[in-house]
Amino acid sequence: MDLRVKGLYDLQTFNLFKSQQVKSFGFDLVPLSFNFIQCYQLVNILQKESDKNDLIYLQFKDDKDFVIKSILDEVQYVRSKLNNVFLEFKKMRDVEFMEKFQIDYVVHISSMSELKELLKAQKLKGISLDKYFLDRLQMQNAFGEFFDFLEDFEKRMSKQRSQPILIELNSNWNDSLEHSIYDFFNINQVCLEINSQVEEDYRQVNAPKVISLLNSFQKNQLL
Repeated sequence: MDLRVKGLYDLQTFNLFKSQQVKSFGFDLVPLSFNFIQCYQLVNILQKESDKNDLIYLQFKDDKDFVIKSILDEVQYVRSKLNNVFLEFKKMRDVEFMEKFQIDYVVHISSMSELKELLKAQKLKGISLDKYFLDRLQMQNAFGEFFDFLEDFEKRMSKQRSQPILIELNSNWNDSLEHSIYDFFNINQVCLEINSQVEEDYRQVNAPKVISLLNSFQKNQLL
């Protein structure tokens, strides 16, 4: 099980997770987000501490195409050809919009209709599922229906690509995650976002707590 940590906002926090062997990182470039990071700070992290094997996800939401393009141009100065750089859309956008940047991307989905729209995507790297969405499916007794739809989606997408679709679960640090969830939905990556659960103050990560929680995940063989 792979791990991705998102919402990193400074060099110190990035280095903390690097020291814990995390290789996949998400940076929130939505200005009103709590974990917003300015582009120059992101470039500084990539330039000073990140290596070419790190997987870098750039998070956007309702941003205009020229905003996304300008940030990609800045990142390209320190990541030649944007190797191992991906887009992450925090909400479903028109497939044509997400495809126009010609970069592999992950998108958060919250319905089967959104999943159906993605069947025409060419650059889709994966989908990201929120825990609350799965909880809602369970309450509506729709787990099985969604699973069948997702399984069919994966099969149809596999016919047009060499790599399987990434299925990611967005979780909270304190969530109790059952192995059955991973098995049922074929989830192969967990994503944890920096928030008050692992901060001792605003934008001040509690390093010992983070290390303890990561060790706990690994001990339970969830990562």
